[in-house]
Amino acid sequence: MTANINQLIIVINVLICTLLIPSYVQSASPKILFVSDRENSKDIWTMKSDGQEPKNLTKTRKTNEETPTASPGGIHMTFSSDGGANKARWIYIMSLDGKGKRRNVTEGAGETNPVWSPTGTEIAYTALAGNSLSIYILSVWNWEPRINVKAIEMVEPVNITGPPSTDTHPAWSPDGTKIAFSSNRDGDLEIHTMDVVLDDPDADNPPGLLQLTKNEVVDWQPSWSPDGTKIAFSSKRDGNWEIYVMDIDGQNQVNLTNNPASDQNPSWSPGGAKIAFSSNRDGNREIYVMDIDGQNQVNLTNNPAKDITPIWLSQVLPGQSVDSDGKSATSWGKIKSNK
Repeated sequence: MTANINQLIIVINVLICTLLIPSYVQSASPKILFVSDRENSKDIWTMKSDGQEPKNLTKTRKTNEETPTASPGGIHMTFSSDGGANKARWIYIMSLDGKGKRRNVTEGAGETNPVWSPTGTEIAYTALAGNSLSIYILSVWNWEPRINVKAIEMVEPVNITGPPSTDTHPAWSPDGTKIAFSSNRDGDLEIHTMDVVLDDPDADNPPGLLQLTKNEVVDWQPSWSPDGTKIAFSSKRDGNWEIYVMDIDGQNQVNLTNNPASDQNPSWSPGGAKIAFSSNRDGNREIYVMDIDGQNQVNLTNNPAKDITPIWLSQVLPGQSVDSDGKSATSWGKIKSNK
């Protein structure tokens, strides 16, 4: 009964959020968020999917921003920054247009890798728990696509994995029922999935826990395909970092990049036709994009600075049809919000 109620809540939230996204946002072409130090400190940047029109969104000089992700509909972004008390790394939210003030939504330690749930009502992230890393979920109770960042209300985060293992890089499944993550609970960092249970979660024994990779090296940074059938991830099994893809049960693991350089941080395009990633194959870290079979690997940034952690900006919500370029195939009328 509880599972059915949770699924109903997800569906209702999707419908509400879909109606509140203005049509001019939904019809826009997808962009890519990434981190760059081209203006000395690490900032969050955005660019078109062909690498054109790079724009610095955070423009900070005394802090370093990392691991960005966007809310459903592409209105807000969340990221980690060392701008907390005593340079602590906290999670922040701000408008994706780079305007307005940022707001910290956590005040712990070592908080990074935030990622929005498909409905935008939760944020999963990694934080220090004792001497290890654990995954937490922060509920955003009154989130709406056009709400002011200052008005967003949060509650105490829920710990869904616990020590002594290190659990990091959470990634929501497109339907919001599972989280993929990397864990060393079996000795070294491997890709796992677990069910999302927010009511009385068992951090010591995560529900539905399934180990997908089994190697003596690191497999991490999972990224779900938009249709929920594949997971891309970074692996060092070939002696260097490569981008792999596999079925969601761990079968059919395939090396996509096949390059002697270091390739990491895979991210699927909203339409599922492309995968962005970072690579140092040209002498420094750049953002690349390739077809989902590994063909046509193209450097998008071509900049002497370090460009890392690409994240496709999905400007459509779950339940909408999306073409292969990531554009919304439906257009909804603008509904006025009282917020």
